[in-house]
Amino acid sequence: MGSPMTFFLRLMEGIYSGLLRLYPRKFQQEFREEMQGVFASAVQEALRTGWLALLQLLFFELLDFPITLAIEHFSQWRREWSMKDTRHEIRPFRSAALGALGLLVGLLIVMWESKYLVLPDWWYQGGFGTPLALLRELIPAVLTSALTGGLLGLMLCLSVSAKARLALRACLLVTGLEVVATLIYDFIGRFSPYQRFISQFMDGNWAIVAIILEAAIFGMINGLFTGAGLGLSKGGWRSGWRFAPKGLLAYGLGYAVGVAILELWIASGRWIGITTYPITVFSTCICGILAGGILGWLWGRERGNESVELLQAAQ
Repeated sequence: MGSPMTFFLRLMEGIYSGLLRLYPRKFQQEFREEMQGVFASAVQEALRTGWLALLQLLFFELLDFPITLAIEHFSQWRREWSMKDTRHEIRPFRSAALGALGLLVGLLIVMWESKYLVLPDWWYQGGFGTPLALLRELIPAVLTSALTGGLLGLMLCLSVSAKARLALRACLLVTGLEVVATLIYDFIGRFSPYQRFISQFMDGNWAIVAIILEAAIFGMINGLFTGAGLGLSKGGWRSGWRFAPKGLLAYGLGYAVGVAILELWIASGRWIGITTYPITVFSTCICGILAGGILGWLWGRERGNESVELLQAAQ
């Protein structure tokens, strides 16, 4: 190993050693030397494999560090105040963080695209018939679903260190089923019974209820298909049917709570004088973080339970 590599390895070890000082003292006494040794070995192995492997290692360490740090401080607090020595598995927390990040980034890219990237004039002109006019309206929404679904699937596979084949399968399945969910929601939204159902809440003090209800319905439809895509990618139809309701719960709850927070904030008068775009971005961020985080947590728990079952079966 050359001199630059040696310097880089020592630099990484020094930074990691400094970060370990942020952990509780008892944790440092038990695991500090072991964690330093494991990290040094992992960096050396990654350097021998290539820079891509090193970047992947540093990415996961950067993601896991604040999560593990928070878990250990919380565990220390529980030991001191409730006398419970319970350690929490990091996998659900990592999946929740990456799920929230994946959906948030996807939605923010879509928000940026909708404001700053404009379709050419010919897209909006011409004598389109009804089918083509409907297609023209749906294509931006379909591209939105494809982007957010694919990015979320990729992030959740990264969270459990899935193989490249599983990650690709998850991206394709979630992307395709997100498109289907968008088409279904658009179809339902054009139904007059649905419109009448929502409009009956739009008068007076029930307007906020109607907005939250619409967000929840949109989220549940998208979450149902997103969860099914993730389940299909890792375990076939049986797993798809089992994980679909979890996606429905995560997205429905995430979008409903996110929009409720925003609407209550608006009702308090805090957004007076602020333009619509920042409000929309703020609402999108809340919904994305909550929906992606909840689904990521459930995904991590699901994969963690599978690992325990496989270990028990092997024993």
